Amino acid sequence: MRFTIGNGQNVQSARRPQYFSPHTQSVAVTYAGKSYVVDFIQGSNGCTGAIPNVVCTIQFTALVGSDTFGITAYDAYSGSGRVLSQTQVTANVAPGTNDIKAVLDGVPVTASVQKAIDLPEGIATSIPVTVTAYDADGSAIVGPGNYTAPVALSDSDVSGATGVTASVTGPGAQGVITWNGSGSVFGLDVTARIGNFSSQGQATGLLRVVPQYAQYNTPSGRNAVAIAAASDGSLFVIEGGTPFGVTMALAHVASTGNATEIPLSSTLGQGVASAVVGPDGAVWCSTGPNYGPLSSEIVRIDASGNATAYKSASLSYPGRIVVGPDNRLWFVQRGGIGAIDTSGTFTFYAYLSTPNGSAASFGDITAGPDGNVWATVGGQTGLLRITPSGTMTFFPVAVNMTGAIATQGSRFDVTFGNMLYQLDASGAVQATYTLPVFPSGGPLTTASNGSVWMLAGGDVAGGSAIDRVSAGGAASAIDIPYPGDPGNGMPQITQFARAADGSMWYVRGNTYGRIVVH
Repeated sequence: MRFTIGNGQNVQSARRPQYFSPHTQSVAVTYAGKSYVVDFIQGSNGCTGAIPNVVCTIQFTALVGSDTFGITAYDAYSGSGRVLSQTQVTANVAPGTNDIKAVLDGVPVTASVQKAIDLPEGIATSIPVTVTAYDADGSAIVGPGNYTAPVALSDSDVSGATGVTASVTGPGAQGVITWNGSGSVFGLDVTARIGNFSSQGQATGLLRVVPQYAQYNTPSGRNAVAIAAASDGSLFVIEGGTPFGVTMALAHVASTGNATEIPLSSTLGQGVASAVVGPDGAVWCSTGPNYGPLSSEIVRIDASGNATAYKSASLSYPGRIVVGPDNRLWFVQRGGIGAIDTSGTFTFYAYLSTPNGSAASFGDITAGPDGNVWATVGGQTGLLRITPSGTMTFFPVAVNMTGAIATQGSRFDVTFGNMLYQLDASGAVQATYTLPVFPSGGPLTTASNGSVWMLAGGDVAGGSAIDRVSAGGAASAIDIPYPGDPGNGMPQITQFARAADGSMWYVRGNTYGRIVVH
C-alpha cells in the first residue's frame, strides 16, 4: 500500500487526504494496529518538492479487501505535538496501486462569530451567521471535511425575540438566527463554544437591530455638523470644514436623499451647535466658543447661501435653537435664555438661581404646547417655563433635570443619566424608563408614531446606537452601521431631524441618512 501526502495542499496521488493545516509537520497513518509516520522534511523520507509544497510517500503492505485506515496530522515531527486534523476511512483495497480519497476533519480549538449580526427592524426572518473554527495553531479550518467536534451556538436573549441553531458541524455550514422582527436585543450576543471550553474556545458576535435606512455622503465630502427639516419635506445639512469645524457650505437635501450644495456667501468663524428652519424659511444656527475659536453668533442662512451673523455682548455659548410659539428663534445659553426675531433683534432672559446669585447653566430648550418655551436648568431639579413676554416660572421635580427635553401633547420628556422621565406641566413625574444605552446628551426628537428618540453613547461593532421609547412605553435601541462597518471608534450620529413625511434624518461624520419609522 502507498500513501502520498502533501503538506497544506490537495495531492493528485495514490491516496489523497484533504485538509491539512499549513502548520502540519508530520502525518501518521494507522493500519492493523501499526502506525506509519512521515515528517514533512525536504529531501528525506521519500519527500520531494520545496517547502511549503513538500510531497511525501508512505509505503506499507495492506490486505486485499475491506480495510480501515486512520490519518492524523500533527504540528510537530515524529507524530507528536498537537493534533490538527484527522479522519478514519474504510475502503476496498485491490492488488496494485489504489486511488482512494480521504477527507480529514479539522480539530477545532477556538472559534469566532461574525462581529455584528444585523436583525432587520419590523421584519421576521432568519439570518445566516458566519462561524469560523480554528485549529490548535490558529489556522482557520476549511472544507471539504467537517469539524471533529461541533461548534455549539447559543444567544443571551431570554425574551424569545430570537433563537439560534444549536451547532455548526463544519466549515461549509452556517448558523442561523431566527428573529421575530421586534424586541430589544442591544448588547446581547451569540456565543460559539467548542466542547467544554468556557473561555479559550468561546467567542461572541453582537446582535443589533438595524432599521430600514439609507445613508448618503455629503456633496463636498466634509463633515455634516447639523441638520434641520423644512416644511416642504426637504432638509438642510450644514457642512463643516477645518480648522475648528468652520462651516463651509449648506446642502439642500430632497426627500429622495439627493442633495444640492449651496456655497455660503461667507464662512462662519466657528462651528455650529444647533440648527433649525425658521418661520422665514431660512436656516438659523447657534454657534459659539464651545464649537470654535471666535465669539458666539446666531447665524441666518437663506436658500441662496447668504449668511448673516448676529452678535451681541450678552450672547454667551448658545446651545440648542428652536422656533418658539411666537415665531422667534429661542436658544439656551450660559446664564439664561435668549430669543432673536427674524429681523435680528435679540432679547435675553437671565435666570439667577444659585445661592450666591450667579447665573445658572441650561441644558436644553423646547417649544411647549401651551404657547410657552420650556428649558432644563443645569444643577437644578426642575423645569423652567418662559412666557413670550419673559416671565419665568420654576417647577421643582423630584429628579435631576439637566438633560434633553422634548414635548408631546401636554407631556414633557426629559433625560437624565440613563433614564427618560415623562412629566406633566406641573413637573410631576408620570412615568420613568430605563434606557438600553446611556444617552450621549444630544437632543430628544419625537417621531411620527409617538416614540421618543435620543442619541446613545454606545455602539455595536462600529454602528451608532439610538435609544427609543415607544408610545406604549417599551424601551429599545437600534443601531445604524457605518459604511464598511470597520469597527468601533467610528463617527457617531450627532443630530436628528424629523422630516415632514415622518421619517427621521440624522448626520454622522461626512454622511447624512434617512430612517424609516415603524
